[in-house]
Amino acid sequence: MVRVFFSNKLLRKNYFNTVYFPRTRKIRNENDIWIYLKQYNHVILRSTSNYPDFELMKVAPGMSDKYIIQYRDKSLNFQNKKQLSDYLQDIIETKSYVVQKYIDFLKLDNRSFYVKVIVRENQTKQDMQVTEKYIKVTNPDEMASNLFAEGEIWTINKALEHLDANIRNNRLWVNIEKACSQIAQKLKEITQINRWEFTIAIDPNGKLWMIEANTKSERVMGHKQNVYTILGSDEYLSTLLPETRKVTKGDDIWGLLDKYNHVMLKPVSGSQGNGVIKVSKNENRQYHMHHKNIIQNFLSRDQLWLSLDKKINSNNYLVQRYIHLSTIGKRPFDLRVIVQRKQDQGEWKVTGRYAKVAQEGFITTNLAKRGKVLPVDKAILNSKELKDQNTTKLESEINRAALIVATKLGEIFPEHRIWGLDIGIDSQGRIWIIEVNSRPGLKGFRILEDQSMYKEIHHYKNN
Repeated sequence: MVRVFFSNKLLRKNYFNTVYFPRTRKIRNENDIWIYLKQYNHVILRSTSNYPDFELMKVAPGMSDKYIIQYRDKSLNFQNKKQLSDYLQDIIETKSYVVQKYIDFLKLDNRSFYVKVIVRENQTKQDMQVTEKYIKVTNPDEMASNLFAEGEIWTINKALEHLDANIRNNRLWVNIEKACSQIAQKLKEITQINRWEFTIAIDPNGKLWMIEANTKSERVMGHKQNVYTILGSDEYLSTLLPETRKVTKGDDIWGLLDKYNHVMLKPVSGSQGNGVIKVSKNENRQYHMHHKNIIQNFLSRDQLWLSLDKKINSNNYLVQRYIHLSTIGKRPFDLRVIVQRKQDQGEWKVTGRYAKVAQEGFITTNLAKRGKVLPVDKAILNSKELKDQNTTKLESEINRAALIVATKLGEIFPEHRIWGLDIGIDSQGRIWIIEVNSRPGLKGFRILEDQSMYKEIHHYKNN
């Protein structure tokens, strides 16, 4: 990963009318820090790699200066310059940092936020175009300047609802995209790197500040938790998402398990049902783990956790409420729904749907796990739980949800043209958004006897 801070005058002078650059200085020795600290009293030490960033503040309550370093959610106090100097010396001798003037930027609900813009070279290799744009909102207890902070992904439209009218004007957001594309083009000429992530902040006067450029961006597409967060910001879609948490410790699992009795564990970036585990508990507080087509029983949480920990094996996992899907012959099924738009970024359209029925003994419906393919109407008619449901109304609800999902994600990924949704229908006929895929497989459509959907999907892909 390469982080670029814009002290380069060649870049700064060309965009100063629309984008500003915080004063930045590479730290070669401790004196570089003291020069900035004397000028501003409040500075940021930013790593040129993936080390943590620090806020450094000078406070002068009386005759003697005191200093505070904020690091993520921690605060370190130093009674004098000597104490601070000893601490800083170890940092700058072993790691590479720049020192940057601190700027008090706008906040959303008293939380710091940054605009993230991903720019890539287009297919003709002539221009750089924006492929992703979103807002990163940090957690309330994180320090304001921490670009590596955990937090939430918001669409720009959601953020605009919380900002002052002067900041909501369209020109501001046009300027962001235009400046990022131009700067990416200049960086490509200098470095030959054709993909950049820019981090931009906005001050109370509506000025744009380019904080950094990065060759490696935070994953949004393909990252299940981030996608759930984006969709959950929509009032309607939030009612269709199973409750989901990131697994950081056993308590994250037990909380949902106690609430629902059945949960699913999923890799954050998994596909094709790999690594998916179902965990259940019964009225006697005995536990069951269902992985692939194998069920294991445990008498205690400690026993279960020992086994789970081995399977998770330090990978990033989510725990999610288990949805009791409708069944066909006691085998659960869900739906694969394809939504597309054409090259000119026209209206989204549902171009294909089919039902995936799990293989006997398996909990996932993926075709990679030998799931069976059926037309949607046939699956609904053959499901014992759904036999009394209004098929037309159900299919209409499925289409509506799929189109809203595509529209919501389209705010962040303006160039993306296809989404594949896994939509479940529970035993009460309620629909659930189980997963969203940016590169959905089309194998199931080739299996169907009616090839019209497969042809339309490829028509949209090629147009």
